[in-house]
Amino acid sequence: MAKKLAFDKALFTSVVALMGFGLVMIYSASAALAMDTQSAINPFLVKQSLAAGIGLILMAAAMHFDYQLLRRPVVIYGLLAILVFLLVAVLFSPPLNNARRWFFLGGLSLQPSEIAKLALIPFLAYQIDRKWDRINHLHCLLPCAAAAGTISALILLEPDMGTAVLLLGTTAAMLFLAGLAWRYVVSAVLAAIPALYLLVAMAPYRARRLGT
Repeated sequence: MAKKLAFDKALFTSVVALMGFGLVMIYSASAALAMDTQSAINPFLVKQSLAAGIGLILMAAAMHFDYQLLRRPVVIYGLLAILVFLLVAVLFSPPLNNARRWFFLGGLSLQPSEIAKLALIPFLAYQIDRKWDRINHLHCLLPCAAAAGTISALILLEPDMGTAVLLLGTTAAMLFLAGLAWRYVVSAVLAAIPALYLLVAMAPYRARRLGT
């Protein structure tokens, strides 16, 4: 007999209600603009409805997904390989506002740097789980630092400093919670301060954002 899928009905209902409310707001806010397009249907509502439908399908698929698969090396390293490929490929995509962060397919867009969160965190968890008793050894730290550093460097080239800093910070937090020695934490902070200063100094718009 197939196992009955268990899920939080209140949370599911809340998500669907918020999506419905969002669609109503999209329709209300874009009705006048849609009339200017001389189209029989509201293109903004159609695009958002399509995204909502895809989101529900992906959510249903995720609910059936066996998360234990994320413990398998072939899955973890496969996700990393796909991510690195996408991060390299997006650097050759057409620029938008002087940045190369997205792939566009029809009316939808894909941002590889968002996928980075889904690929890097399972890898870090896998490394920490296998080597938690050696968390302060290079045997554990090097793979984590190499993965986080490579992914963040590629994201910086887009450029997307915010996501890169977030990923590095997440990596540091996971290692610290796993028992990383304070000497490594202090060293990382001391190295991060001048690095962040240089990144901000190299792009004036980053300084303006920090000042607002």
